[in-house]
Amino acid sequence: MPSRSSSRTSAAEQEDNSPGSVYLVSGDGHLLSLPIPSSSPKDPLGWSLLKRCRIICIITAMGAIGVAIQQFPGLIFKALIHEMGEAVAFGPFTISHIAAVPTLFMGIGCVIWTPMSLWLGRRPVLILCAALMPLATLLSGVSTSFGVYILAIALQGLANGVVFSTAMLVIIDLTFIHQRSNAIAANWGLATFVTQLLICIVPLTNDLSTQWRPMYRVWAIPEAVLFVLVWLFVPETYFLRPPVALDGRILVQGGSEKIRMYDDWDEVPGGRPTP
Repeated sequence: MPSRSSSRTSAAEQEDNSPGSVYLVSGDGHLLSLPIPSSSPKDPLGWSLLKRCRIICIITAMGAIGVAIQQFPGLIFKALIHEMGEAVAFGPFTISHIAAVPTLFMGIGCVIWTPMSLWLGRRPVLILCAALMPLATLLSGVSTSFGVYILAIALQGLANGVVFSTAMLVIIDLTFIHQRSNAIAANWGLATFVTQLLICIVPLTNDLSTQWRPMYRVWAIPEAVLFVLVWLFVPETYFLRPPVALDGRILVQGGSEKIRMYDDWDEVPGGRPTP
């Protein structure tokens, strides 16, 4: 029968090895900035605060405008019925589904872009989706049939899936553990505010009962500008840091951002890194 002391030791070991257990305070009581930045110029945590904030602002604008345009079908519902009729359909989708189609494909996009961003990196996925957004919006603005319009808004939703998947990973890459909650909350709050503001402004700038196509063509322009900004100012943020020693422990960051702690270099997979 195991003793009480051995049971306590086993429980302590399980607690130390449990997912998500991270020491944020050092032995002398100071807050740790984890993960610890490396000396590599490719490490996003080593970039200047201005550069990191610029990347987050571009991603936030990309999400705010993309999600706002995704909600345009609800604004032009009556115009579509007047032009195409209530009985129009494309495959399983009828005109009553136009508000749900982008959301459905946005969810599919989240499932697709997350593993792709782990496999290919964040930057290729962001560039691909930033290119799809203006193309899908422009296609909506030139569509002459219900089928083409459904394909366009489905593509728009698919591209917007990056906002709730890869974009979140980029924010995590650019921030320390104790900063991430504030950064993600600021991103969501600001993007939601801008999205709702745009939705309120758009009906005041166009007669949506007749002139809904020009609205899409106009809003393809800022999305195209965002594509250029993503291409020029959003580098790859995925970076696998080497093991580092801190406060008598060895910290190892995995590909999923999980940090493991070891007491000795002999316990670290791969051993001590070569200088």
